[in-house]
Amino acid sequence: TLFAVLTRLKQICNFDRASGDSCKLDALRSIVDSAQPSDKILVFSQFVESIEWISERLDAFPVDIYHGGQTLEERDAVISRFEASAGPRMLLISLRAGGVGLNLESASTVVLFDRWWNPAVETQAVFRAHRFSRTTPLYVVRFLVADTGGLTFAAEDDLARQIQAQAGMAISEADVIILVVDAAAGLTPFDRE
Repeated sequence: TLFAVLTRLKQICNFDRASGDSCKLDALRSIVDSAQPSDKILVFSQFVESIEWISERLDAFPVDIYHGGQTLEERDAVISRFEASAGPRMLLISLRAGGVGLNLESASTVVLFDRWWNPAVETQAVFRAHRFSRTTPLYVVRFLVADTGGLTFAAEDDLARQIQAQAGMAISEADVIILVVDAAAGLTPFDRE
């Protein structure tokens, strides 16, 4: 089906199974390299395979994984460890398991590693860290791979985001960074200033 083909293309944009290459992982490493000692980073992906793959490649950075295949006790322990630990720290979360019902205010950065079909789901994921009581900026990074359907989908969901804004769901544009990842052009270091 067309849906299966598009899903497979989205997975290929995350990483190439044959070579292990990933321009998104390179961009994530740039964010990790610029992390402050107190930073906590949430990385959302719709694919559990992707978050497990990422965790295996960021061995020098404290990383936890949260997904629906874990027991409730395991997921609770992961969240408690993330919230209680000093930074820097990263929590890799499957979008379906962690998109609602979590309160992760200690996060300083949210990375949407791949796009979800419904932009409202992405917004809910970001709201896990963006709370009314928040007093510090929250940096939101959406990875889009150049010359793929991801950029097309991003342009098409502008209308959905406008509707969310009218409903009072939008996050300040100052908090949102859209990082277009282009493997051929190289990467620009993540700069939050």
